[in-house]
Amino acid sequence: MKAWRYLIALALVASGGAGAQLAPAAQELLLLAPQLQAFAGSPANFESLAGGLRASSFSQGIQDPTPEQLRAALIGGAVATPSGAKVLLRGVLENGRQS
Repeated sequence: MKAWRYLIALALVASGGAGAQLAPAAQELLLLAPQLQAFAGSPANFESLAGGLRASSFSQGIQDPTPEQLRAALIGGAVATPSGAKVLLRGVLENGRQS
C-alpha cells in the first residue's frame, strides 16, 4: 500500500501536481514523506511546512538540505553541518507526537 502512495506522489510531482507547481523544497519533501501533504491539509500549508523545515535546517548552517537532512528534520537524526560538525535534531514530527 505504501508503495502505491509513493508512486502516486511521484506521478503528481512529475505531472506538476495536477496544475499546482510546488517549490523545490516542497517537491523534495513530497518525495520523502508524501503522507505529509494530506497532514498539511492544503497546498499552501504544505508549502509552509516545507519552508519551515528548510528554515530550521538553514539555522543549522544548511542552506540546501539533502533528502537525508530533511528526513532528520522531520523524524530526528544526526546531520553534518557545512563546517563538518554533527548536530542531533529531535525532529518536528517526533515533538508533536509527544504532546
